[in-house]
Amino acid sequence: MMTKTNFSNSNKIEKYFSGAIEQKLSPDSVRFALDNTLMELPHIGFPLRLYSEQSLQKFAFLPPETRSQIIESLKFRLIVLSEIEIQAPGLESRLVRHAFDKMHLKCESNFLEKIKSHDIVEIYSLKNIQAFANFEFFRNSTYSLLDLSVMTWDELFSRNTLVTAELHGKISKMMTSGNSIEEYSVRPHVVKEKISLNRKSFLIFMGQMAPVYSSSGERFGMIHTLRVNEIKAGATTSLVLDN
Repeated sequence: MMTKTNFSNSNKIEKYFSGAIEQKLSPDSVRFALDNTLMELPHIGFPLRLYSEQSLQKFAFLPPETRSQIIESLKFRLIVLSEIEIQAPGLESRLVRHAFDKMHLKCESNFLEKIKSHDIVEIYSLKNIQAFANFEFFRNSTYSLLDLSVMTWDELFSRNTLVTAELHGKISKMMTSGNSIEEYSVRPHVVKEKISLNRKSFLIFMGQMAPVYSSSGERFGMIHTLRVNEIKAGATTSLVLDN
């Protein structure tokens, strides 16, 4: 559901990002666009960080073509967030469906029907960079949207190497076999944020995964679900795989 206000907000976001493009995507112009965009987003009950200083610095040294791709992806992500009706039922599922529509992506429809209210849902490109995440992800992670757009998962997070190898094997098999939906069937394990200022650690419970395709049928990447429990400082993780 999208209201006239939502539509107006998305038009403003388009304008802010067009201004950044006119300024050749300098860090200051991107900062200005993101600061203004933040004011157009709905109140979601928790702070949503759009950039960090380290992400702006990394962005500045990327090739022009890469910066343009990142900004286009970031714009779509923020427009999706600005257009969603927060108060209506089924927020997280509606958000992911709207993201698929807006980004011209598709996956097995049964996957989207399985999304529950406390699931973290992420879409990753073939380059292992997050292309979209739902609100539940940002309720837990301390990373900004730009952090996630300019750095790969391996730059941002760490986990036990045995679990990583097991996950990579399952993802590779799923992507090459063409299976629509797969259970991860991986034991609970610890994931740690590596470079944020207020680094968190989480106990991760992996859910399901499925391939994601563009509207033209080209392979885009993958979507998956997971749930997390934050591990507070000093808590034991002796029953699960730690780093």
